[in-house]
Parts: sequence; structure tokens; C-alpha cells
Amino acid sequence: MIPKIIHQTAPIDKRKWHSIWIECQNSWKKNFLENEYDYFFWDDNNIRNLVKNNYPKFLKLYDAFPYHIMRVDFSRFCMLHKYGGIYSDMDIFCYKNFYNMLNEDLYIVESWLEWGETLNNSLMVSSKGNDFWIDCMNTSLKFYEDNLNFFLNHNKIYFNDLCISLGPNLFEKVNSKSKIFKLTKELFNPRIPDASLQFNRVENGSIEYKRAREYYYETNKNETHVITRHYLTGSWHNQNETNS
Repeated sequence: MIPKIIHQTAPIDKRKWHSIWIECQNSWKKNFLENEYDYFFWDDNNIRNLVKNNYPKFLKLYDAFPYHIMRVDFSRFCMLHKYGGIYSDMDIFCYKNFYNMLNEDLYIVESWLEWGETLNNSLMVSSKGNDFWIDCMNTSLKFYEDNLNFFLNHNKIYFNDLCISLGPNLFEKVNSKSKIFKLTKELFNPRIPDASLQFNRVENGSIEYKRAREYYYETNKNETHVITRHYLTGSWHNQNETNS
């Protein structure tokens, strides 16, 4: 059974938020009402405490990650193992409540194949205490230990490094008995046909930004079957610092 919990994580300082995150956050609160669902907001301090208090075996690993986004990614495993529920990135807009569709114990959103991955860690659903997340933590630990020099010698984060060590491609390395069910890309992660419409490629308030907003507005009116949509603000690009 999936607990009625929504998890999201972001810096506590909202000046660091992308401008569309508030809209996305409100979309989850609108469709998963607080009288029936708990909303857990995780900032930089309480994700570390989550690891420290519940997964102390991995705290040294957590603190050793060279980039903060790696700690954020790792904390998602801990959230879903400890509490279960629905985890969503801050740049995913939710159009409707889909809880009644969740009849299994583990779901991960399907990715676009052209990204070189089959699953994406931006939207994940799990029962409480699912061993899959412990398997992910152990896989991440082993990968990091085996490639420590590789990471420490990088002076900036690379997308492929992140995906392999903690992100989407990690799932393919996890040896687990847990069966993963897909949140299909047609419903939960529809493809954006034009890369220029991704919010990580446009400046807030620019002509391109307004064009992207108009595109999403018009598309959302027509594609009524879509349940969630990833707006792709690409916040990991701005999290290359070693400390939050």
C-alpha cells in the first residue's frame, strides 16, 4: 500500500527557486488535499538529518559527495524507504490526483529513450520500507567507492556522472528483488518536441520564456490525458557547490 504522502525537496531560501516551482508545488497541494494527504517539504538541513538519524551507515557517503545535488538525489531513496509515498521534483506540474492508479508497491516514471535511460528519478512512488531503496543506497555506495578518484578530480559536475552514480542510470545497476512498475511517459512525462521550450534553456521573463509558458498553456488545454508534466528547469546545473 502506498502511504498518502507527497515528498518534495528544495533549498529553504526561495530566492534560489526557479520561478515556476511555486506553481508546480501548488498543483500538488491542489490535487492532493491536506485533509487526506500529508505534504513533506525537505530542505537541506532536514535531508541530512534524515540520513543521520535513520541511515547512519551512509552518512559518511552522504557528506563525502562532492556536489550537493548528489546528496539531494541520495536523500530521495531515504525518504521513500522511511516513509513511502510519492516523491516529485519541484518542476513537475500535477494536473490530477492519480492515487487510485497506484495498486503496486513501486513505481518510477518512464523516461524519454533519447536520453539514454529508461527510468527517471524525478517522479517515484513507493510503499514504506521497500527494500529497493536500500539496494539503491548500497549500489550508490559501491559505485562511489569504486570511482572516488574519478569524482574528486572533476572540477564541475557532468550530467552522465550524476545519472550513473545516483540518478536515472543507477536503477539499471541495482540488483533487487523488487519489481518496478512504470509511470508511463505518455501520461506522466510527455515528450517536449522542441528543446528550446525547456525552462532550463530560457531566462525568466525573456521572449523565449513567455513562448515556453504559452506552449505549455496551450498544450495542457489539449492534452487532457496527461497527469503530470516535467517542466525541466534543470536545477542540478546550479548545484555544483560542495555545500548547501
